Amino acid sequence: MAKSNRTLTDIFQDTANAIRGKTGLSEPINPRDFADEIDNIPTGGGDEFGVGVVEGSLSEVSNNEVTKVKQYAFYQDSKLASVSFPNCSAIENSAFTGCGNLTFASFLNCATVERAAFSLCTKLSEITLPSCEYLSENAFRDCYSLKSFYSPNCSFVGNGCFMYCRSLSEIDLQNCIALVDYAFTYCSALKSVNLPKCLSIGQSAFASCSELTTLNFSNALRIEACAFSTCRSLNSINVLNCNYIGSSAFFGCSNLIDANVQNCMNIFTNAFNGCSKLSQLYAPICGGIYNSAFRNCYSLSSITVMNMSTTAMVLSNIDAFQSTPISNSSYLGYYGSIFVHPDRVSLYKSATNWATYSDRITAAPSEVVNKGVWTYEYYDRSDLTEVPSEKIDAEIIGEYAFSGCSLLSEASFSKVTKINTGAFRNCSNLVSVSFPNCMYINAYAFQSCSSLQEIDMPKCLSIGTSVFAR
Repeated sequence: MAKSNRTLTDIFQDTANAIRGKTGLSEPINPRDFADEIDNIPTGGGDEFGVGVVEGSLSEVSNNEVTKVKQYAFYQDSKLASVSFPNCSAIENSAFTGCGNLTFASFLNCATVERAAFSLCTKLSEITLPSCEYLSENAFRDCYSLKSFYSPNCSFVGNGCFMYCRSLSEIDLQNCIALVDYAFTYCSALKSVNLPKCLSIGQSAFASCSELTTLNFSNALRIEACAFSTCRSLNSINVLNCNYIGSSAFFGCSNLIDANVQNCMNIFTNAFNGCSKLSQLYAPICGGIYNSAFRNCYSLSSITVMNMSTTAMVLSNIDAFQSTPISNSSYLGYYGSIFVHPDRVSLYKSATNWATYSDRITAAPSEVVNKGVWTYEYYDRSDLTEVPSEKIDAEIIGEYAFSGCSLLSEASFSKVTKINTGAFRNCSNLVSVSFPNCMYINAYAFQSCSSLQEIDMPKCLSIGTSVFAR
């Protein structure tokens, strides 16, 4: 090969252009099949490296000059065992797809890993990506030997990113905001997941992760359909701020005992179907429970719903509690209980579908009643001038809880982490609010609060539509 003073980026780009020029195609191509056509591409002082990449003859590749690995650069390179590009900023589509003997990869400054970049690297057991911010779809799919993944700056994990990584046992994505569909599906060895800032968990994201026991995703706002279906080792979930639990989200989680979904607005079809050990559900501001949501929850002894709307919370069908102690006393030897706000007991006893369980509906105890300001609890109370003393330590503020309280001038809640839709809407005399631990404010929460001057919410991460609109 001729020599000239050129960078490896130039070499890779010219190689790709030579291949494209010969074939006119964009499908996966192995560069070594075109060695003759690119033999006269100048490589400067890096002859051995350039020839090795073209011919696929290198088992170890390490170079400080490479700033980007282009698409298909090492596609199906069967000899490559180790790669290190410390100054690489991006790995493009299918760059290492099918490198069946690759065991180690290090990219200290890589920010982006694009589609299928390492898919089918079946022996890859260790990868270093401390600066990665974005993982695209199928980036590590079918990496059967990958055991752990740590990327402290990653904010997005794409569709199917780690699907079928069956040796993966631990994930730490402490700054991840979104997991897209099928991100970890069939990661059958996965035991621990750290997602403290994740706001959305996509469809089937952890489906069939049968060993998953430890899960930190307390700030998730949405859990999509089948997200944790058949995670049979999962025994507890704590999603304090979640708005939405999709269909079959926890279907078949047969060891799930405890579920705290205190800000969830809707629990959809089959969401907890087959959670045979689930003993109680705390969903106090839930607006709807849908078909078969708790079917086959043989240990469900109580549910708590505290919605204060003038109409009962939606119970779409009596089969929502089919094959549970709430519908059949034979499972525990007694009927389960449905706890509702004391002021709504008679309403629920006569409401559509709820009436079927009227003898199981009872008033929640005072410690539960005072744990929150419930949906519509003080709605349009024009005589309310201050937050009732028994509610000062409330942890939850439901939808439209204080809406229309036109004489309320101050609100302070130190334990509340989320303010739900329209909570203080039309509180025209409200001057100051303090929520030192609030992280999320839903739509219209302070809409038409025309006197509001002081807002203390130092930990707030998300503000919904028209929250402070006047």
